[in-house]
Amino acid sequence: GGRIDIIPPRLDVASAPPRTEALATLPTTLMVLNIPLACTCQVLLWEWRMDGSWDFLYLPMYSAGKRALGYAFINLISESHAAAFYARWQGRCLPDFRRGRPLNITIAALQGFDANVQALKHKPAGRMKSRQCRPIIIRDGRLVSLNDV
Repeated sequence: GGRIDIIPPRLDVASAPPRTEALATLPTTLMVLNIPLACTCQVLLWEWRMDGSWDFLYLPMYSAGKRALGYAFINLISESHAAAFYARWQGRCLPDFRRGRPLNITIAALQGFDANVQALKHKPAGRMKSRQCRPIIIRDGRLVSLNDV
């Protein structure tokens, strides 16, 4: 897998300098760690509403969508939206899982909508059969399937 750069706890993502040579702009794709295993995409959608601030959300799951792997990827539409998301959620628990570990947000190795969509298109098709295992992709304010982008 790719290297993931950790954002220091009090660092504002918008003011963070690029961490690698390949990262020409500030990050928009974040990896959210410590997602509870019982969490679903529906819970994340409830908390991270489709308000136009993000266009890609992927919660990898074990065995046909029965359990989360403990992390998610979200692509925000701008660096300022990524900074706001980080400020809102870093070190906090999801409300439905207050007894769980606080979320830890890092810069994802893959950056941007296109890179994340292409990476998922190259995953084995069997892993995406279950609706719970598919990414949530928003284009022009509506949900679209991975095959339609």
